Amino acid sequence: MLKNISIRYLFVSVITVLIDYITIFLIYSLLELNYILAICFGLSFAGIFQFFANFHYTFKLKNKNEYKKRAIVYFIAIIIGVFLSTLVVIILENFINSLYLSKTFSLFINFIYGYTVSKYIIFNKNIKFYNNCD
Repeated sequence: MLKNISIRYLFVSVITVLIDYITIFLIYSLLELNYILAICFGLSFAGIFQFFANFHYTFKLKNKNEYKKRAIVYFIAIIIGVFLSTLVVIILENFINSLYLSKTFSLFINFIYGYTVSKYIIFNKNIKFYNNCD
């Protein structure tokens, strides 16, 4: 098993990228639907996988009380990430006319954003997302 959080996060991210690209390929290339729709679905499916993998594997959290609340914070962060990534792809796609190259570049920005938010906020064991009223 991988012991370093950064390496585990990278491992989960590689699988997440595969899910993202496969979804985009299926929606955009095979079904011939709009590329923005394909990007949004790819990021969404990949994001769902990434939450569960990071919660249980990367950051090894176990508190069920915090599970739902961390999921809410995570999905808010995902919405922001989808918006940022889609914006980068739209801008780059207009300049370089390549969806997959634009998407690949946006992954670097999304990786830095996602790792920072995940490590320091969403999956930080020192941050408690529950209150005494639960």
